[in-house]
Amino acid sequence: MYRKLKTMFNGLLPFYPLSSINQNAIRIGLAVWSSLFLTFVCLTLLRGDIWLLQLAGPLLFIFGYILIGFVVGKAYFFLLKVKNNLLFSIFVFAPVVIRFLSAVYGLPAALLLYVLLFTTFAFISCYLAKLLKAPKRKIFSPYLAGSLLMSVCLLTAHQFFIQPQDLNRFLTEVKQDANRSAVADPTIKGPFDFRTFTYGSGSDRRRVEFAEQADFITDSVDGSLLLDNWHGITSWMRKLYWGIDVTELPVQGRIWQPITEQKTPLVLMVHGNHTMEHFSDEGYAYLGEHLASLGYIVVSVDQNFLNLTSAEGYFGFSKFRLRDENDARAWLLLKHLEQWRQWQASSTTDWFKNVDLDNIILIGHSRGGEGVFIAALFNRLDYYPDNANLKFDFNFNIRGIVSIAPSDGQYEPRGSLVELDAINYLTIQGSADADAMVFMGASAYARVNMDSEDFYFKSSIMINSANHGQFNSDWGDCDLQPYICLLAGQQVPVMAATEQERISKFFVSRFAETVTKSDRPYLNYFQHAQTAATFFPGHYFISNYLDSNSLIIANFENDANLSSGNAAKISAQGFTQWQELKLKHHPGWQWTNLNTHAVKLAWEQNPASFTLTMDASIIHNDKTCFAFSVSNALDENSSETITNFSLQVSDHDGRTAQVELQKYYQLYPLLTRKPKLSEKAFIEPTFQSVQIPLQDFAVANVELDLTHVHSLSFVFDKTSKGKIYLDDINLTKCVGL
Repeated sequence: MYRKLKTMFNGLLPFYPLSSINQNAIRIGLAVWSSLFLTFVCLTLLRGDIWLLQLAGPLLFIFGYILIGFVVGKAYFFLLKVKNNLLFSIFVFAPVVIRFLSAVYGLPAALLLYVLLFTTFAFISCYLAKLLKAPKRKIFSPYLAGSLLMSVCLLTAHQFFIQPQDLNRFLTEVKQDANRSAVADPTIKGPFDFRTFTYGSGSDRRRVEFAEQADFITDSVDGSLLLDNWHGITSWMRKLYWGIDVTELPVQGRIWQPITEQKTPLVLMVHGNHTMEHFSDEGYAYLGEHLASLGYIVVSVDQNFLNLTSAEGYFGFSKFRLRDENDARAWLLLKHLEQWRQWQASSTTDWFKNVDLDNIILIGHSRGGEGVFIAALFNRLDYYPDNANLKFDFNFNIRGIVSIAPSDGQYEPRGSLVELDAINYLTIQGSADADAMVFMGASAYARVNMDSEDFYFKSSIMINSANHGQFNSDWGDCDLQPYICLLAGQQVPVMAATEQERISKFFVSRFAETVTKSDRPYLNYFQHAQTAATFFPGHYFISNYLDSNSLIIANFENDANLSSGNAAKISAQGFTQWQELKLKHHPGWQWTNLNTHAVKLAWEQNPASFTLTMDASIIHNDKTCFAFSVSNALDENSSETITNFSLQVSDHDGRTAQVELQKYYQLYPLLTRKPKLSEKAFIEPTFQSVQIPLQDFAVANVELDLTHVHSLSFVFDKTSKGKIYLDDINLTKCVGL
């Protein structure tokens, strides 16, 4: 055995990478493969309306990292007074290759992978040199062929082993409504036919539909007071590509208009940040067509000129990029509404008195989702908060806003997050989102105040297996840089694009119908979104909900006193943990606050109880519900698949009645999320709203006096151990009753 091993080792010696006869071969192999890899990365960035300078940013970035490697290598060998061309080559290519690999796999894995790749290519290079007996300077073609072959083999093997992980297998147990066949599909075309138009500057250099083919010509607007970093490279690149500067931002959009004599509500949709050369406004046609068929005038607003471009530093040269522009996105939306107000008032236009400006809805995706939130704030102000030289005079009747997988906190007037009141709000997010990796819309949800005499509601909905890009039909299923998706694959299963569009159409159209019609016909889908699974078998929705009918008993925002609520005294017993805390989306990310406090309760044996005793007996009727928001704090690895407990109501004479949560709602473990291969899987607190009619407690105990409710209790007597968060405990008018 020893002799066989020795013979094998001696046979490999000619291919030993660091032997002097092979070092030139290794250097060529390393240079060829590194060049191929970097070319692959650059080519994946070429999307949309390709122009030469689209590669400027990546090429400058690559050159910069190679220069760093060159300088470090020279300094290393100068200080040690040695010369080794092979090690110098490793120094030159290491920074840039490791930088790209770390974006896919993380830095530790990238370092290890670089070593493994170098070693592998060293042996291949040596083998080819030995096999071909080629002169040192005439072996480039064999190395090119060998590098290509190995790259294909590695990528194929990688894709075979890197498969999406089903991190939420428990969802197969989610109960579905068996009566779907009896209900018409709500995402099919509505009763109205529609026409399409475009409006624009008439001089758009890249989009004929907004230039010579535009149906209506609009005036440009001056955004210089909002975009104070539109200068230097940013200004030069946009002038070169779009032919505009910051003082002449175009007001452009594509319209879907229902064919009807009725006065129709107006819906504006706006995209988020994406490669500006890969136009984004066309990707919401599926929403525009559907809403128009239901009787809404819909506009997909063009703001591509505010989006990023690799030409100005795609990979992190933020100093040279247009940034902090979400306030400008919001302002531009309101300038579109001003244009529609002019058209609606002018007898010379097709829309004279046909646009219902008392019913306006704004819809935004990604940064556009934050943009519509800011627009709702600006709409009610007299001045731009950051510069009073820009006066506002909007005051539109914006009935509701929809934020789809939004960003949050990129614009903070007075250094504070934007807060809203007296408006209807919907935010939706996918659990497979690898761009907005946490549900930032839930943070905005917490900052929408429901204290109003008029009726308003807010709802947040988490959609399992939806990603970021497929809310826009042109963005696709890759939420990251294309080369990252090609190398790493999908980390979690992502639903089909057509199904994600159907779900988006359902919730957006139901929201529009609810906020523009007096009878609010679809409110139940936002209070308990899982009922929508009737139309989407196999899909899972988690929804949180609150409306202005709610009487808050405890929302844990007042003080540090655990025994006090908004309108009740609090007591608890039997818990291993009873704590009020400010929640985060992700425990390791400091910037991802949920902007809400909640109470965390943990128990290891039942029963345990959490009781809210009213400051005064409150009179209710048969349409009142005991309501609250709850989030499981257990992950899928818990021994308890479903957390269950009882709800108890007591009257002023001490009579009690209980109902079981599971008869109304299923409280599953939190969705496990892993948006990137380089990120660890994590769970994010995701609240689910619960409403239980008080009348059901009277059925459980006919002697219970519901005219004077004295206390509300959570009794943990069903599940042996568990952890939950509770928030927004309230009494409210039941949705759907």
